[in-house]
Formats: sequence, structure tokens, C-alpha cells
Amino acid sequence: MSLSLVSWCGRMKYGVIVPFFNAFELTQKCVGSLRAFSRDYQIIFVDNGSDLETKNKVREILEPNDSLITNGKNLGFAKAVNQGLRVVETEFVCILNNDVEVCNGWLEVLEKWFQQLGGFIGYAGGNVSVDKIGVNRVGQTTPGEVDYLGMSCMFSSKYNFDFVGLVSEDYGLVYCEDTDYGMRILQKGLRSFIVPVPIFHHGGKTASLLDKEMLAQLQGKNVQRFFMRWGEFLRGRGERL
Repeated sequence: MSLSLVSWCGRMKYGVIVPFFNAFELTQKCVGSLRAFSRDYQIIFVDNGSDLETKNKVREILEPNDSLITNGKNLGFAKAVNQGLRVVETEFVCILNNDVEVCNGWLEVLEKWFQQLGGFIGYAGGNVSVDKIGVNRVGQTTPGEVDYLGMSCMFSSKYNFDFVGLVSEDYGLVYCEDTDYGMRILQKGLRSFIVPVPIFHHGGKTASLLDKEMLAQLQGKNVQRFFMRWGEFLRGRGERL
């Protein structure tokens, strides 16, 4: 891993962590929307083993307040997010997929909901029973509490992220790290909320670059791992689905 801090011009209010693996066109659209519709922010790019062409193109769209973390291979989504969480120093933090495009005032909307509700704020999420992870709820028009938030867009204060800690890296490349983090949020006495956020999520674009059979096997193993870890906690609090 190498970390190149392009520049630092004082502390920004919002830190946006954007992991990516190839698919430069998606990252370019994501960043274009961030540039157009965000204020007082910095982007923490985490290149998770992209090819040389993608690496070079991303460097061309960096701005002075951005930082770039470069990995020699794909370390998985959780590790990439944690690399960003370790270096971000802003008041508020948003984890954002590179296949998301944001709209005007999106960060201010997230902060408004955070100030009203506390905890963690996001665009998608779901509930968990003692033996089942509920189907994601996405893009609600009114806020609603959930057990976990998808990390396509997850927002909170840096204090809260530090309080809950880093994302579990036990799940490998992908799947269930967000559900696991939701349980840790609950365990810490905090709550998670889906709120209406002015963003558009293309969905599943990075996963489509990976082997489908491998992903299916990984999903099954990770669901089993999740319930082995959190089964007692879930049984103790009762059914939610």
C-alpha cells in the first residue's frame, strides 16, 4: 500500500471515502457530481488494485484537497474503507461507492438528518432476524430506523466512526461487512436510519467485475459467519422482521 497526500489546505468539514476497483468511467461520473454539488469537502480515494490505465486516469482528476491511497491488489471493500477511515480528519465522514452520483445539497441533507436523528445515516439498509438478513430498503421518502446501513452511502460524525471502530475485515472481498457494522453500531447503543438523500446509485457495478461463482460462494460463507458471530446477540434482542 502507498499513501500519497496530494495536498492539505486546512481541515475540511466533510470527508468522502471513495473506494474503487477499475471502472474508471463510474468513478469519473461520481467525482464529477461530487465536484459540482459538494462544498467544504475532500475526497479520500482508495484504489483497490486497479489496472495501470485506471490509476493514471484517476490521478488526472485529483484536486489539491484530495488524498489517494493505492493498493497493489484488491484487498476487499472493508480493508479499503478502513484505510480511508484511518486517515480522514474531517468533522463528518461519508463512505460512498464509486457507482453513486450525488445531487445538489446532498451533504447538507445528510448532516441535517444526522443533527436530527444522530447515529448513522444512509441511503439503503435493512433489518436482521435471528436467522435471516432482510432485503435492503432503499431510497425512502421518510426516515426509518433499520438494523444496518449499506455502505453505498453511509454518513456520520468522525467521532461516531471512531467510537464504533473499523469495519470488520473477516468477510474478505465483500458481503456482510455492512451488516456486521450495523450490529456493532447497535451494540454501542447507537442507531441507524435510512433517510431521503439526493443521490443516484447505479448498484452492483464493481461486483459485476468479479467472478460470479466466487461471489456466490463468498456470500454463503459470509452469511454463515455473520450468524455464528451475532446469533446470540440477535436471539437476545428478539425478532425484528
